Amino acid sequence: MCLQHCVASRSYITAGQGMANGCVRLSHLSKRVLTVGQLSGSRCTAASSLRPLIIRQFSAQPLPSDDVNPVQEAKHQSAPDHRQEESFHVPDFSNFEEAHKPKSNLELVRAYGVFTTCQIRPVVKYADTLLGFTKKVLGANITYNLVRATFFGHFCAGEDQEGIKPKIKMLHKNGIGGILDYAAEDDMDADEGPARRTGPHEKVVARTFDYGSEEVCDGHMRVFMKSIEAAADAPGRGFAAIKITALGNPKLLERVAAGLMAIRNLFSQFDLDMNNVITREEFIKVYNEMFTDATEERTERMFHYLDPDNTGYVDYLGWSQSIKLQDIPSIIKTCRAPGPLYLSSLSEDELKLLDNMMNRLHNIAEVAAKRGVRLMVDAEHSYFQPAIDHAAVELQRRFNKDEVVILNTYQCYLKIAA
Repeated sequence: MCLQHCVASRSYITAGQGMANGCVRLSHLSKRVLTVGQLSGSRCTAASSLRPLIIRQFSAQPLPSDDVNPVQEAKHQSAPDHRQEESFHVPDFSNFEEAHKPKSNLELVRAYGVFTTCQIRPVVKYADTLLGFTKKVLGANITYNLVRATFFGHFCAGEDQEGIKPKIKMLHKNGIGGILDYAAEDDMDADEGPARRTGPHEKVVARTFDYGSEEVCDGHMRVFMKSIEAAADAPGRGFAAIKITALGNPKLLERVAAGLMAIRNLFSQFDLDMNNVITREEFIKVYNEMFTDATEERTERMFHYLDPDNTGYVDYLGWSQSIKLQDIPSIIKTCRAPGPLYLSSLSEDELKLLDNMMNRLHNIAEVAAKRGVRLMVDAEHSYFQPAIDHAAVELQRRFNKDEVVILNTYQCYLKIAA
């Protein structure tokens, strides 16, 4: 598990997954979490290159027994009352002496050494080669202990649920909260996805979970639940972060994102005057042009389905809530010509995998709600972010009725976040 440092007050500032995530997250205890920037590329790349070794050291813990259901376990434990949370002295981070007071001289020297090393480009570029060479010369144990005492010790809180507790308590004592991350990720670069994700950078590198199988995703779900339990047992009200690519096939998420975009584009086709609402007349006109079953009775029934309150128009919110991904296969049967909606239709097997993924998310969210832990849905690759946003909103509709449990992430360095 990876502990993200944050200010335990009315606002939380975190360095996402140590420095390896390359982002700073800001949350105002509202219904969203903001990803507001990127750190130095050289520093982030160095942490990323060393991550596979570090993860093997602190994420390869045995999963809880399959005969113990964490969801059922959580139901027997009531969530703590957070309406009157204890007050904290928030460190003044502009005062370097106060900000670094909890750190020992040795920890400060280590931090300086780690960041200085991360700026040496050959070390960053050939990190895996250097680690392999060090293991051959010094042996695996000495190499792992060296990494544990330097990079791992600086960026990570501990190797398991018990190991992180001293760090959490120390941070809490000094006005710092924590966000627990299960960091068993896979690097993907710009050569592995659609061309549309390429941007101003020469090469886009992001982090996602490597898909193994449905059984592996079930295992990730149980680990996320253990992270939630650890956050619940920590002082103060806990945060836990999840990555949806750990709970389903990333390629499926890309297909889902394409389907959601097709539904959005279909709205634009019906919105003839581009005023963000579809009138009855617009709907009937476009439906007659696009579909072969456009009888008067059929179009009236379809419009009433989209406008159950009989307002005479449909806005995008009502459109997106009414038309589901599961509806696309039946919609395209009467299309006059194949188009983006036709191409984005999910097969029966894909719909089943999507249901499995959403069930895992609901199980995790249910544990978080029962244990009083706020759950943060991490942003990931932009080309399947629409699917992640869609899943996060579905969870928010169900679990954010009485208090905020689910928080989504917005990448504010992207124009779409504006």
